Amino acid sequence: MAKQKKKGHVAIPFLLALLLGIMVIGGIAMLLFRQLDRNNVPILQWQENVKKPTAADDMTILFVLDEETDGCQTTFLLTRLLPARKQVVFIGIPANMLTVMDGRQDTLEGFYRSGGIQSVETALKNETSITVDRYVILGSEGFQKICNIFGGVNYLVPNGVIGLPADAQAQYLGPAQIEKLITNLAYRDSKEFTHG
Repeated sequence: MAKQKKKGHVAIPFLLALLLGIMVIGGIAMLLFRQLDRNNVPILQWQENVKKPTAADDMTILFVLDEETDGCQTTFLLTRLLPARKQVVFIGIPANMLTVMDGRQDTLEGFYRSGGIQSVETALKNETSITVDRYVILGSEGFQKICNIFGGVNYLVPNGVIGLPADAQAQYLGPAQIEKLITNLAYRDSKEFTHG
């Protein structure tokens, strides 16, 4: 008579090893989780009292686009930020605007070239009674970055702008085209600028 083999003599040690492994790994995991909670660092609460902007937060910024290349005029722009009203007001200032400061008459660009941005601030305050809180002097790259933030414009391009085709309808202008348009010397003499 042949002996019959007992089945299951391998399964019992395997199950015991598996249960012991789960208990050891579970015990280590519980110790680690208890260590994480040991410092008891309080969770910061989100502040619900947010300060709303008021009229005291209003600000006027003078932007100056100062091109290094010939054939481009310096361009001045006053920007009034009104956060309480959720408004931004842009006021273009002509570079050839005549003003008097300290008994001397000159254009805004002339004061900028001879006395810097501080002379322009004083001249604008004398002419318009607007106080400039901050100023930003931009080159071509900085100006185009700001244009990318605000986006392009649809504009009826006048005749005489080098590098831009005149059209009977408004056309979309990107940052490079806006820069060509506002720094064009034809803006100095209105006789050269006629709409197409």
